[in-house]
Parts: sequence; structure tokens; C-alpha cells
Amino acid sequence: MLNQKDILSTIEMIDQQHLDIRTVTMGISLLSCCDADAKAACAKIYEKITRSAEKLVATGEAIEREFGIPIVNKRISPSPWPWTGPPRPAASTSSAATPLSCRRA
Repeated sequence: MLNQKDILSTIEMIDQQHLDIRTVTMGISLLSCCDADAKAACAKIYEKITRSAEKLVATGEAIEREFGIPIVNKRISPSPWPWTGPPRPAASTSSAATPLSCRRA
């Protein structure tokens, strides 16, 4: 249970010491985006990320208003990223940011 001293201490941290929350992170699993076709996998990943994180910033801002503490960064963390593409040779020049199929090494 919160007591008056704890509440006043928190208010002081927010007001005088500029307390903030550095980052909130939304984890998004991409396992359901696997596809043998590279373009289809890319489309699934794009759709899943945009659908899942659609309200991330608005929700973060609502939390900021509710608690009166600013949130500096709102980010997503897609995973497991390596499983969304085929295994590539170590010297591959292809972009790691281009997801393809879901064949595991």
C-alpha cells in the first residue's frame, strides 16, 4: 500500500528530477509469417507489424497522461528475426532486413 511519503517522493522525482520512462517495447513474434514465397513472407511481416503496433504510440501516450510520467521511446522488437529468412552463406551480400521463407538451418 502506498503511503503519503512515497507519493510525495514520486511527485518530487517527476517534477524536480524529471523522471521519465526511457522505453516501452512491444514484442512481436514473426513465426506465423513464414512462407516459401519471399514476397508473401514480406507482405505477412509488414501486415503483422503494422496491425500489431498500430496503437502502440497512442497507448503509450495514454499511459503517459494517466500516470503523468513521460515515455521517451516507444519501439517494437520483432522476433525471431533470423527464422523468417533462408539460411545464407556467411559471406552473403544480401540484406538481413529482407525476410524470405522460413527454412531453418
